[in-house]
Amino acid sequence: MRLKSHTSSTYPYAVLQAAILVLVFGASGQAAVAQSTFNHVISPQGYSTRANMTPNASALQPGFIGFGFDRQLPGGPDPEGYNFNLGFGLLPGLEMVGRLATNDLDCNMFTAGACPPGMIRDFSGSVKWQLPLDRWWSGLPQLAIGATDLGGAATYFRSYYAVASHSLGTDLEVSLGLASRRVPTAPLEGVFGSIHWQANDYLGLSAEAIGSNAWFSLRLQSPRPLTSLELRPYVSATTRLSDSVITERSWLGLGVSIPLGTGSPPAGDSRVTGNKAVAGSSSMLSRTGVVPITPIAAAGLESSLEAAGFWSPRVRIGEGANGVLLVQVENTAYAWNLLDATAAALGPIAQAYGTSQRPFVLEVARRGMVLARLQGTTNCARDYLAEGRICSSGQPIAFAPVSPSEASSGAIAEGRALGATPFLSWARIRPELIISPGLITGIGTEAGALDHDLAVNLNLVVPLWKGAWLDVNRVEPTGLQSDDFKSGGAFYNSRFVGATDRRLFHQMARIPLGDTLVRASYGHIFGRPVARGEGRTIFGTPAPINLPAVDWEGWHLEASSQWLDGQVRLGYAFGEFTNEEAAPTATGAARDRSPAIASLRLAPTAWPQSHTELQAGTFWSGDKGFILTQRFWHGDTAFGVYFRRSRMMSADPYTSFLGFQIGVPLTPRVNRGGRYAGLQGTSQFQYSVETKVLERDNRITQGFGIVPRVGESIAVFSNRDRNGAGYLNSQMPRLRSAYSELR
Repeated sequence: MRLKSHTSSTYPYAVLQAAILVLVFGASGQAAVAQSTFNHVISPQGYSTRANMTPNASALQPGFIGFGFDRQLPGGPDPEGYNFNLGFGLLPGLEMVGRLATNDLDCNMFTAGACPPGMIRDFSGSVKWQLPLDRWWSGLPQLAIGATDLGGAATYFRSYYAVASHSLGTDLEVSLGLASRRVPTAPLEGVFGSIHWQANDYLGLSAEAIGSNAWFSLRLQSPRPLTSLELRPYVSATTRLSDSVITERSWLGLGVSIPLGTGSPPAGDSRVTGNKAVAGSSSMLSRTGVVPITPIAAAGLESSLEAAGFWSPRVRIGEGANGVLLVQVENTAYAWNLLDATAAALGPIAQAYGTSQRPFVLEVARRGMVLARLQGTTNCARDYLAEGRICSSGQPIAFAPVSPSEASSGAIAEGRALGATPFLSWARIRPELIISPGLITGIGTEAGALDHDLAVNLNLVVPLWKGAWLDVNRVEPTGLQSDDFKSGGAFYNSRFVGATDRRLFHQMARIPLGDTLVRASYGHIFGRPVARGEGRTIFGTPAPINLPAVDWEGWHLEASSQWLDGQVRLGYAFGEFTNEEAAPTATGAARDRSPAIASLRLAPTAWPQSHTELQAGTFWSGDKGFILTQRFWHGDTAFGVYFRRSRMMSADPYTSFLGFQIGVPLTPRVNRGGRYAGLQGTSQFQYSVETKVLERDNRITQGFGIVPRVGESIAVFSNRDRNGAGYLNSQMPRLRSAYSELR
């Protein structure tokens, strides 16, 4: 979006003139802005800033997404175009921004004369790291280093920079930096600087310069977050003050920032300060307030659990006033996080038995498999839910490991002595229909900038007995697709086609070797196996998920073990599938698939929001290599960066990809459904965008690094890889907030 161009007399020192005006008006302000650290503006050049064209030394806050759009390609042969930037705050001081810059959204660059002269289409990433110098001194400028336009075969805007920023009060920031570019078209080069004045909580003014090029910007932003998602939209207007045509004379931009995980308290180990349980530095009581616990009759516990969405709960109680209370529930209603289900079941326990000091064990299962075990005394549960207090008498509530080898003493042993083995048989078969999107995209390819095809996954899950279920998934196209996925388009052979792409039987069991789950699967896979509800790009992990409709029959075995309360997870998956319709070859490769992949995931307690996973072995297509993924958790949203490298034959060169990945639950936080059937969305919709790296070409390359997810993996089944006792105990504050919000 552009403002009408105008002609004005400009000089190289215009930024200095604008800065003087800013300082004059800022000095005459009547009051400082209390909270003016709005650093979620995404520059057209792919980094966060408080100005517009130049970076400052702050990064996007952890857990925030920043989106920016304008019609400028600074430094391009033709500066008019479409510029999309999506930034993520990964860790304190660390951000990553993905950028798509193109002069034309639709033209095919392989067709002569189809695109305008000087056409560029660039898909890349940028990073910025704010140095943690404030740990050693305060009051001095912040420092950051960064790089723009990383990845991809084509490079138009790559620069490396260092920048210092200093705040003069709460409403004025000055930044000064030095950049070195790697290509002539990169505009960030040499000395640059900016002055930003936050006039009030909705208006900001900036003057900035890169060498002899200068700009002045005005930004209007929402003074406070909007809606329950806490959106912070903004609109900016920028005018070039110098004569260079590095950008157009004037243009408009817009953007929005979105915090992730706003429904969850911050992670951190719960500890005792006085008589309050706190996480970080915030009191549980001050954050959630006093939550009333309305007593109910003990006989009404089961009906209260059913009202919370736990169908056919099991309640057993030992003899005597201090006999252990064993409660077992099957979670189908709380798909975001296992802690939400635990809180919803703990509330009725506190209501029914909160006035007594009775030991209890609460087991939360899914399809008959216990995923969380909470123990304590009922009076302590009531005190914690009501006021966040760690009780002075009784046993404080805490999660215990669920492995059978660990359950040999105390209340857990007493509960097992009651003879109520969890979910040995189910009172009824309760099928679930899980509806989720299927998405294929082509981002920044030579054929088009924003190609897409949308389908619906209809996944029917029918539980049979403990740990066993039938799994049938069908893909139905919606017809919502770009021209390149239609007949005659570049990606027509990668489109969705209506078909049943999975029909399997699963049996899961827990074995007494650490905390180990094993799942055996048998049946048919039509086309390639995909994760339900997964989004993919045509760059790497291939898009054609059911073209042609090839019938692969076979079995798949997956095992996952957790150690050190979930800090370490080891996994292994192996399968044998045969396509009887394929013509046999000398090696049998066309008829058989034998994927075998080992994995190691680390989630140390020192970095509770950071998970590192390495997968290595033979992938679905027979290529051998590895995938290294770094995930950053913010609430129930995971953002990941991964590097994948594999090759088909030992004599072939390796093919490498670098990608971004986001995983979110696409279903209501509470979805109780009906007593005899359930309708819900997916607990994890995962979307990836990637590009080839370490190569000179950027050709679309498919078939590498496919992980055969035969239905929902054990990691996703197990609370999306977050069910170790260490993780659950570190998230105790969420128990109380979830009970307050979801009851």
